[in-house]
Amino acid sequence: MSRAQVLGRTRATFRMHWPWYLKLLPLALVIVISGFVLLTGDRAAAAISFVLLLLLAVLPIALVLRSFAFSVTDRAIVIGPFLPFFSRTVVMLSDIDLGTLRSWSNLAVYLHQSSTPWALTVGQINPGSRSGISFFARRTGDLEGDALTENQMTKDLGGTIEILSATRRPTAVVGVIARALADSGIANEQQILATALPPGRLTRERGAHLREIPGHPVPFGS
Repeated sequence: MSRAQVLGRTRATFRMHWPWYLKLLPLALVIVISGFVLLTGDRAAAAISFVLLLLLAVLPIALVLRSFAFSVTDRAIVIGPFLPFFSRTVVMLSDIDLGTLRSWSNLAVYLHQSSTPWALTVGQINPGSRSGISFFARRTGDLEGDALTENQMTKDLGGTIEILSATRRPTAVVGVIARALADSGIANEQQILATALPPGRLTRERGAHLREIPGHPVPFGS
């Protein structure tokens, strides 16, 4: 079976949040370095260094940050790949515990609640994260090319909680997921919207994620 047959068509893709300073830092460094070269009086060298650094540093970093996204298809939520040669994470809609689907307006607070360095979330949640969703999945899969295999770690743990930031409003994200669930005959669209919306706000209390984000306890973020 091909990937299109398993996952269906892509309905929407949502980019993940990044702090504004992380987006601007590479460009600022390029300007500073080129400025130092310009101080030597060699304008041509400064211009060349600016263009080369822009192409070799700023553009690749921008493309990597842009790759941090997830898509909603007819039958699944597909996360990543975040970097070349990495597999995608696939959560079939039928494997989501729909009672745990929630939307949030301040996801960055999760890092404080759980004392989790943002690098360990593989960029799915970072200091720039605002809106997003969370849900408990009974199973996840690893997608490489057209090959979809069950993730052994999730299987051994009995499930996992996925927490995904998105630059678009929670209503847009949940709306697409709810419609996909309804079209698949898995759940009633209005029931999903009533459960997942309006977006909640996480408190800054340490450990509060264990009671505020449905689906705990699981090892992820515990």
